[in-house]
Amino acid sequence: MLAVESVLSTSSIFHRTRTTPVPSPAPMPSPPPRRHKSSRKPPRRPGTPWWAFLGLAMIAAGAAVLVYMALSQDTSTDALSAALMQLSL
Repeated sequence: MLAVESVLSTSSIFHRTRTTPVPSPAPMPSPPPRRHKSSRKPPRRPGTPWWAFLGLAMIAAGAAVLVYMALSQDTSTDALSAALMQLSL
């Protein structure tokens, strides 16, 4: 019985082998996917886009309509103050 225990204890199955952990090599970074040249966007040009000026023109037109409505409502001599009152509300 003692012989069986000594054989089992010296068996390589029951011994933990101490090996130094080998660091796994870092994975190679994958190259970026290649795109067709025609799918590239052109570089953005510096400057204000055209729709910003369109928005400013629409705001100015709306303010002009409000002033016109306020002026057409009041026919007294103090029409400008009435228009400003209408705008301030």
